[in-house]
Amino acid sequence: MASKNVKAVVVRGDGFVEVAKPREFERLVEEVARIDGHIVNIEKAYIIREGVRRSSDTLPKRFLKESVRMGPSAGHVIELSRMLDEYYSVRGWDPESGVPTEAKLRELGLQDVAEDLRKHGVNLK
Repeated sequence: MASKNVKAVVVRGDGFVEVAKPREFERLVEEVARIDGHIVNIEKAYIIREGVRRSSDTLPKRFLKESVRMGPSAGHVIELSRMLDEYYSVRGWDPESGVPTEAKLRELGLQDVAEDLRKHGVNLK
């Protein structure tokens, strides 16, 4: 729950600017998260349909071989596999393939996306 002191400036598409009250701010945050979930999962489904899988989710080699130079992670090398496991888990995707799960797509109301993936031979878990 948002603090009573938290406010957000909202700029609508028509250029109108307003200050959101705490409850409105919470609703806006939830709405942005919902929209983000749709966008990310539709984008992921598209690239999955085109054959991209977990092995393609990577970073430049430098990030995977050289240690971080500054900050709290200084001296550590990025553990990509662990990062992907965590990210896929948060997103509701299959950890082995990176494919959005059928449950996640259904939760988002994206049954048509699930059906399209199946038509293209993608097995959903």
